[in-house]
Amino acid sequence: MTTSPPDWSFAGDTGPDAWATIRPEYARCASGRLQSPVDLGDAVEGGRGDLSLSYHLNRLTFVDLHWTLQVLADPGGHMSYGGRLHEFAEMHFHAPAEHSIDGIAADLEAHFVHQADGGDLAVVAVLFDVAPGTHDIDDLVAGVPPEPGGREQVAASRDIQRLIPLRSRRYRYTGSRTTPPCSENVSWIVMEDRGTVGADALAAFTRHYEPNARPTQPLNGRTIILG
Repeated sequence: MTTSPPDWSFAGDTGPDAWATIRPEYARCASGRLQSPVDLGDAVEGGRGDLSLSYHLNRLTFVDLHWTLQVLADPGGHMSYGGRLHEFAEMHFHAPAEHSIDGIAADLEAHFVHQADGGDLAVVAVLFDVAPGTHDIDDLVAGVPPEPGGREQVAASRDIQRLIPLRSRRYRYTGSRTTPPCSENVSWIVMEDRGTVGADALAAFTRHYEPNARPTQPLNGRTIILG
């Protein structure tokens, strides 16, 4: 089973500036007031939030979505945030990073997407900079299935929670999905501490995927908390 390319992209006539015109259900990409990503440079000091994670060793499945690499895991990973339990849904990557700090973006951003009962989303984002050597995330970033739109399951189990620096301070704000339909009221938690990714692994990713970062969006009065 393979996935089909989406009807939107990150450049040209179907790029971010045109998303809202492609389908009526994408209208919020232009009209929404709580859009993501954002620049985090104006964050104010505040609390850390009640984030806790309970993943486990997982068998992973890599899915080529044509615009990014998605990583699925066996059911059972959970996150508690805002007094609600969220189930781990998937992770995927953006290169360059989508969230910036004072206009500067990291080399890579990983989104760990979680969903609560009722469908509300909470995303933990980790930024990665290229560094020499090999790194825990390298085989994930480079794990693109050989068939376009294909999927591939890995037999060995992995602990993907170790990629998230839980002791880090984190930026918190209310935003949206960063791809169509740009649904809002997504809880964002962006870790301040960064991870590292190997140059070869990142190059393997970018050979398959064009730059897939949506431009940063206006805050429209929102406050970003750093704690």
